[in-house]
Amino acid sequence: MPRKSIPLSKGKLLVKRKGYYAERKGKRYYVPPTTYYRIDLGTKGRGKKVIPPLEKGKMTKIAQQMGYNKVTEIPDSKIDDFVEKLVRAYGEREAFGMIQAQRVFRKRRQDEAKRKFDLMYEAWRKKYAGGGWSS
Repeated sequence: MPRKSIPLSKGKLLVKRKGYYAERKGKRYYVPPTTYYRIDLGTKGRGKKVIPPLEKGKMTKIAQQMGYNKVTEIPDSKIDDFVEKLVRAYGEREAFGMIQAQRVFRKRRQDEAKRKFDLMYEAWRKKYAGGGWSS
């Protein structure tokens, strides 16, 4: 039963299924090809990932206080300072959640932003991990 999924709008898929022969209770019959819509559940075998709604611009505000337009413009040498200011402004747990959410959004990419958020996570982990609720 080969299927081809075509992404439509956010969260929906158009699935095109080829016709096939099936055998039930000793009888063989033909199932015609069909197309149907279904909810996108994410990568095969992984299920739907749920991240709470993010508040736009919280990390950018801290970056702008440091003199940078975007979080991704912060040089590697200043990442530790950025994480410290983020924790001071929003608390350990919320800062970890912001960094982790950005890492999850970029987990299948190989760009500079992903590397920056991985560095932020490592900086956070070095200084603040060990409270029992983080990995």
